[in-house]
Amino acid sequence: MGFVETAPARHSISSSSTTSGFGVALNDLRARYGMGALREDRRLSAAAQAFAEDMARHGYHSHYGRDGSDIVTRVQGAGCRGGGHFAENIAWGQDTAQDSLSGWFASPHHRDNMLSRKYGVYGLGQAGGVWVLDFAGGC
Repeated sequence: MGFVETAPARHSISSSSTTSGFGVALNDLRARYGMGALREDRRLSAAAQAFAEDMARHGYHSHYGRDGSDIVTRVQGAGCRGGGHFAENIAWGQDTAQDSLSGWFASPHHRDNMLSRKYGVYGLGQAGGVWVLDFAGGC
């Protein structure tokens, strides 16, 4: 069982077993709250994917890597400077991107990250029920 809180509304993602459609659903949520769309950045997605794989492989859940890295270190290491703004949502125990999105939206801190005007790009990774959503001001 993960951190999930029940979300009052579901925001549809086209595929229940992959990350396909996640950006559309995320940007739909942002539009409903008057926020501009985020663009997926391959460097952020690579950093998020590597971190999700490490947490799944080694059985831990943290915003800090086993090597002590934080989001800034990981994202900048992937080639994204971030424009000075970074945030990260992690989840575990969710089977689908839909479940992760709904759980994050139900959590005030995670929802704030998703709806912030500070971010222009995002990256998503998932492995073994671990989900990582990274945000940056730009890359």
